[in-house]
Amino acid sequence: VPALSATSSAGSLAQTGAPTATVTPVAPGTVAGAVIQAPPAAAPSPTPEPDPRPAPQDWRAWDVLPWVSQRAVEIYRRGLALGNDPRAFSVVGDCQAIQEVFLGLYERESLYHLDASNRFLQETIDQFDGSFGRMGYAVRGGYSAASILSPLQADPEGCQPGETPLACEIRRHNPSILVISLEVWFDPATVDRYEEYLRAILDLSIERGILPILINKADMNEGDQHIINPVLAQLAHEYRLPLANFWRAAQSLPNYGIDPQREGFHLSQEGYWMKSLVGLQSLDLVWRAAQADRTAVQPSPTPSMTATGQPTAEVVADFSQLCSGRGEQHPGCAMFDLVLSQDGQASPNGIRTIDLETGQVEDWAPPGYRLQDISPDRAAVLVSQGSLLYLVSTADGAASLLSSRLSGENGDSAVFLGEGGDIAWLESGAGGVSVQVKQRDGVETVTPATGIPARLLPGYLPGRLALELRQDCGQVVCPSLGYWLLDLTGDVETHLAGVLNPVFSPDQSHYAFMDELYQPVSEYAFNDRLLVEAVGQPQVSRRLFRFQDANGFLSRNRMEGYFWSPDGAWLLVWVDEYSNYYERSSGIRTYLIKMSTGMTWEYERVMGLMPRAAWSADGETVWLASMNYDASSGSAIRFHRIDRITREEQDLLDQAALRLPGYQYIENLYWLPALAD
Repeated sequence: VPALSATSSAGSLAQTGAPTATVTPVAPGTVAGAVIQAPPAAAPSPTPEPDPRPAPQDWRAWDVLPWVSQRAVEIYRRGLALGNDPRAFSVVGDCQAIQEVFLGLYERESLYHLDASNRFLQETIDQFDGSFGRMGYAVRGGYSAASILSPLQADPEGCQPGETPLACEIRRHNPSILVISLEVWFDPATVDRYEEYLRAILDLSIERGILPILINKADMNEGDQHIINPVLAQLAHEYRLPLANFWRAAQSLPNYGIDPQREGFHLSQEGYWMKSLVGLQSLDLVWRAAQADRTAVQPSPTPSMTATGQPTAEVVADFSQLCSGRGEQHPGCAMFDLVLSQDGQASPNGIRTIDLETGQVEDWAPPGYRLQDISPDRAAVLVSQGSLLYLVSTADGAASLLSSRLSGENGDSAVFLGEGGDIAWLESGAGGVSVQVKQRDGVETVTPATGIPARLLPGYLPGRLALELRQDCGQVVCPSLGYWLLDLTGDVETHLAGVLNPVFSPDQSHYAFMDELYQPVSEYAFNDRLLVEAVGQPQVSRRLFRFQDANGFLSRNRMEGYFWSPDGAWLLVWVDEYSNYYERSSGIRTYLIKMSTGMTWEYERVMGLMPRAAWSADGETVWLASMNYDASSGSAIRFHRIDRITREEQDLLDQAALRLPGYQYIENLYWLPALAD
């Protein structure tokens, strides 16, 4: 790729053989009509500040480089006060905004050149180093304004259940500026929906103090008139937001910057160069204007971990009524906890049981409680409520408080370590996060020397801990250091190298995992290789399992989960067949693997999200749960039964066992034996 030469902050493309685009000069660091003030206490609302730009219907006459309003400065500076990263920006967009064609060249010095008159742009490139070349969670080929706000479109590898691509990107990258380039909306009759979704994107961004920069499009692929550009101009005018008029810059390019060999939507190479240059110049202008007088903005202090006080014996929930099933022939019950996700902000929504014979669902603990783990003999469960951790008897519901400083927000902060009743949990204190281990002799603190404990792995490992460690980087999301085994007696740490998402067998002899070193050859592929090896015998005992290739256009397999039978003789595996083109799943393939022979049986596909499984104690029956979500009707959770001996399958109920409002799913699912008569 030839180097891009930026010759003026006002903007020209001095690429050999490429035409020049003239734009209106704006001095770096100035704000037209803006008076910089201290950040307001709440999200700023539109002001009557005069907009010097022509009326929105005359958007073609707008300058290429954006006008920066007082309100835009206030949004940015308020975001810094909220803790947004001044060195990070994010891109929201479709295939015209991926890093290969938009802004990514500024991550590589060999691909661009700044002459003497334009050297100041290097400061902006350095300021946002790391943002230009990354593939964010809110940009992907095929994305539309609606996709950005749909939890079904979020990357399952990096986003939380129920989290939209936009919320995921904000959480993972913590940007201070959001560059929005959403060009796909092929139906002119529904442009009002584009406007509705884009308003929601702008509102969320502004609410979190992230300054949006809008970039319009060069093509007119929706029909014989521009559909999106007038909407962008109207919203930029209404919200007093910066808008880069890329359409105007592209008018001097051959074929107006559109690739003549394609369908009239994708840009030519000159078009991509020009859009990247306009994007960089706009980012530079907006950043210099918005970050002026930085001393007036004091970033929010990083919250420190403090103890929540001494444990209290008070237990709010009534744990006495556990399951209605009774008798030796009764299949038992399933206990599960629900999580309500509102744009990725997950909150525990109570614990319930379901009679696996009648389908009767009963409340066991109210919203705010979540399951952590169940003992091997099913005699006790670990239940948390915020930072409170309880040990609860499944026989009579008797509960005792173990800690009031439980760390973590998911159901992976406490585990049983074996038949002897030993328990481990993550605990927050003045010194950070530690691991507390309760044994017969009392409670001891285990502090890994390698990193910060992030989550504990279940598996009933007596005398050992399996956990994931992360770096202490001071960021929102810190890099993982992988999975480790800790010997509780000698604090010996063993790194499980090359391991991703390990799940230990109940007899502690093996673990199943995915190879973190495997890289799919295509951007449309997921890691779907499953490996099993013996504990303490890596590589030598390793076995690889592969599954039937996905069918359909741009479909790929995605490993959804794997669950050991109680005796470790069988492994249930779920593989999702997902089409990147149609952005939907054609079903989750269900496999049972007999570990002694490696023989594999495939069962009926499960349609749904967030699959979970629970085995009966004898390993002859496995209960499956999955969730289907619709934005208008909410969530429906189904339960499905597989008989391993007869291979018989059946739904627990003809209708969904649970219909719930919003995006709700099961986090942990456990089988319980029926009560004695």
